[in-house]
Amino acid sequence: MVFDTTDWSIDRQTGDIRYIGDAHGGASPTYATVIEFHRGLQDFADDLTSAGDDELDITDNIITLINGFNIDDASAEHLYDGSIIQDGGDTIYDGLLVVGTVETGTELQLVQDNAIVTSYWGTGLNADAANNILLRIMHKVRADGVDINRRILRVHARELSDSYAEFRVNGTARGNNVFAISTANDLNNQTAAGTIATWDQFNNTEGYNGLDVDNDTVNEFYYSDWDIGGGTLPATPTVNDLYEYTKWIQRRGTSETIHAMNGELFRGITHSFAYDNETGGSPSTNDIYAWGTAIAYDNEAVSTFQVGEAVHEDTATPVWKGRILAVDDNGTTGTLIVDVTTGTVTDNDTFTAQTSGTTADVAGTPTAVTGGGTVALLAVDDQGTTGNLYVQLLKGSAPVDDTILYDDTDAGITLQVNGTVTQRTVSPEFIGTSTGSAIIGAYGLGIEPTDLSTSDILTALDGNTYSPPNFVTFTVFGLVSGEDTVHVATYDGVGGPDFDQYSLNTSLTTDNITSVVVTPAIESETPADGYIRVFDDNGFARRLHYSSWTGSTFTIDSTDGQEDFATVNATAGNDVYTSYLDIVATGSSESFTYVFNANRTVFVRVRDGGASPIKTFETTATVGSGGGSATAIRTSDA
Repeated sequence: MVFDTTDWSIDRQTGDIRYIGDAHGGASPTYATVIEFHRGLQDFADDLTSAGDDELDITDNIITLINGFNIDDASAEHLYDGSIIQDGGDTIYDGLLVVGTVETGTELQLVQDNAIVTSYWGTGLNADAANNILLRIMHKVRADGVDINRRILRVHARELSDSYAEFRVNGTARGNNVFAISTANDLNNQTAAGTIATWDQFNNTEGYNGLDVDNDTVNEFYYSDWDIGGGTLPATPTVNDLYEYTKWIQRRGTSETIHAMNGELFRGITHSFAYDNETGGSPSTNDIYAWGTAIAYDNEAVSTFQVGEAVHEDTATPVWKGRILAVDDNGTTGTLIVDVTTGTVTDNDTFTAQTSGTTADVAGTPTAVTGGGTVALLAVDDQGTTGNLYVQLLKGSAPVDDTILYDDTDAGITLQVNGTVTQRTVSPEFIGTSTGSAIIGAYGLGIEPTDLSTSDILTALDGNTYSPPNFVTFTVFGLVSGEDTVHVATYDGVGGPDFDQYSLNTSLTTDNITSVVVTPAIESETPADGYIRVFDDNGFARRLHYSSWTGSTFTIDSTDGQEDFATVNATAGNDVYTSYLDIVATGSSESFTYVFNANRTVFVRVRDGGASPIKTFETTATVGSGGGSATAIRTSDA
């Protein structure tokens, strides 16, 4: 597209060069490359009557406007394929070129300074399909003499029903900066947004969560704990539904929040590191911490400092400049965390914020720090004054060893990076990927183990992957609620329960026992909670409920009198066995779930001596890799 001089104006008194053509979406908006813009300006220059130096110079597709000539942000939206430098280098617009292939209807998102830039490009602008160019625009990366977030930009593609993608440039250069984006139709995400919006079956506990995904009785840790269930929709939720739900949270245009930020900006853990020297208070999940030059100030006047605005030392040629990352405002005094990009801050310097106009004096000479940035704490492993942080980088580049981090609203709360900062691989879909029936989780993403299958793979914060064992269910059908007693145990191969499955390791001699220790170690298949039978010295098999187990020890929580071994002891060596079901039926069927390691034969007994008595029903059945079942035959014993 050629530069149309009728769509542009130049005010030779102010130097303002402005686009005056149709707006985006209008009848005939025009767009021009930086080269075309330069040539068009030469047409204007032909008519100038003033003598003297040129109003601009050019190197390839990089234009420097001089002698006060300038464009504004609205005009920049109609230029592409290069950079424009003005205000003596204090303002810079750089070119963005997005290449790749995306699904029809994709509207790319531009993220700058941890904010979504308002789109004016729709599903593409200045594209070139033949060369896989999706978008070409120009965007401001420097203002008020200070780079905006170190000129770091990120492009997203997050259209629900498509795969997601992102690309980050760690500091734009002059000319064109290339971003590579590719998406495809996501066959595992085809539910309409309006339907997903009604779902209430998915809940997340944010922060440092211990989960025993591999069922080895030792927790791994994650930055989330997604739990499926507890609502009504969808009626039978799956892990793939959870996958769709989390993509819905992240989608373009979302109003959902996660970890106290809008879902459009959420990425998951980008970095992790150890810390020490915690002072002033403890870090918490979703806190924002900043690092940079900590400038204490007094004599604040005019307004209030704003995060993101540039600050300059007040001389004709400012000695130092920077951009505010965090504000701890105590009235006319306080502390700023500033990414100082030019010069060194000294005591008693008077400085001004360039957007709010706020002024203040430096109160004390701060320690100079190179760079700066902010992180959101997604998980905190706080061990006192030391610990580990798992964060999403929001601004700047990652901190390094010994960097002091400040709470973004209270500079008196600090901690210090202790050692190497590890960069983590980020999944465009923060949950990870879905096969349709299983989740391959992104780094640190946790899901309740009972909601997982053996095909699911989670990566814990330790960097290792974990999968659940094969949980199988055995069900006894044909029961009468409130009458039948149901007993299921390992079969002894002869005609009943395997009474000597274990032997008592330690004698039971007191009332209200809280544990039972057995020999050998408890079988790994054993349900997380359930019942055991312990033979006392009178030969009675006491029924005890355990709430958990580990190693060789069952933790007993029953208080029905069966746990009283003070009068009749149970001597070490007595038989003990697991009774997988040992209850009065509360429905027409009862079941238990355990970890499958190998086929197991179980003994099933059902008795009913109530209103409609039956002869005792006994059978054996196999619990296999898909579980198993048995159905009681109700032979009347009236």
